[in-house]
Amino acid sequence: LGKIPAAVKEFLENIQRQGNPYGNSRAKRGEWLEGTGVEKYQGHDYLYYVGCEGSYDTRAQQTARALAKVLQKASVSFGVLGNEENCDGNEVSKLGEEALFEMLAEDNIARFKSLGVKKIVTLSPHSYNAMKNDYPKYDGSFEVLHYTQLLQNLIQEGKLRFSGKLNTRVTYHDPCFLGRWNGEYDAPRAILNSIPGIELIEMEKTKDGALCCGGG
Repeated sequence: LGKIPAAVKEFLENIQRQGNPYGNSRAKRGEWLEGTGVEKYQGHDYLYYVGCEGSYDTRAQQTARALAKVLQKASVSFGVLGNEENCDGNEVSKLGEEALFEMLAEDNIARFKSLGVKKIVTLSPHSYNAMKNDYPKYDGSFEVLHYTQLLQNLIQEGKLRFSGKLNTRVTYHDPCFLGRWNGEYDAPRAILNSIPGIELIEMEKTKDGALCCGGG
């Protein structure tokens, strides 16, 4: 009774100590920002919450930088927390460690409120789920968008345009926490379908029938 796998124990301890599941230093969380020109959040329209993967995982860092570049091109007013960012806690909650999740949520909410944050755009669907659905339970009500929702809005408003044609066939995997948990299937597809030359092919298992990637 009370025993948990060693990997899960390490995962939770890393988040408690360093604010990320990798156990990397909090002081290195903002290193992905180098050379991007992205500003620290100071009353911008959006807080860009990057999350643990976008901050530390080398492949996800590329995505974090790419999204920042797109938002800059579209003249979106946004800023980040850099080293002050903390884990969103989505998987902590789903693992049942509610005390740690409460601590993370309350810490993040207090930081957001102290900065006057009203709107948040997240890189990760996991962060999106936690901040949209769980943070309000701790008096943390913000307008939360997944980045695909924001990009769809920018395209519809004519603030984001495509200058070239890709001429390629692509497919799209529905993340569990964007799709089944939050019912957002349209925004990512609308973006892909708006790119000149893209042919979107649906997988056999898609939308609410999509298979989990296993990454969570």
